[in-house]
Amino acid sequence: MEGKISVKSDVYSFGVLLLEIVTGKRNHGDQNLLAYVWKSWQEGDAIHLVDDSIDSSNLMSELMRCVHMGLLCVQECADDRPMMSAVVSMLTSEIASLPQPKKPVLSTKTATEWETSESHESSSTNPLTVTAIEVGR
Repeated sequence: MEGKISVKSDVYSFGVLLLEIVTGKRNHGDQNLLAYVWKSWQEGDAIHLVDDSIDSSNLMSELMRCVHMGLLCVQECADDRPMMSAVVSMLTSEIASLPQPKKPVLSTKTATEWETSESHESSSTNPLTVTAIEVGR
């Protein structure tokens, strides 16, 4: 959130990516997907988070496990996040029961604001500047 790299930044990034895949929504700085997912998880209503384009009829338990794992990876305190090796074990179901996640890193926009936001862009714009350096001969 503040541009600082920590020991478990890779775990955090993976958690965000996992939640984006399951929900089909992007995490924007002003539209906080994490707050939205956390609110749904706390209310016991995480099932509605799954993107409609996913045929979830036979995958719901796996998708809810992915939401659970995603929340574990984005916990506010880096020390509370699992190591990447533990995440791999969770993905392969070597770890049967997962601990309850704690509060994730949240931005200034609330979950309700994100949920009711009118624009959910599906693409990103990344400004790029190319500078060619010519060395005199």
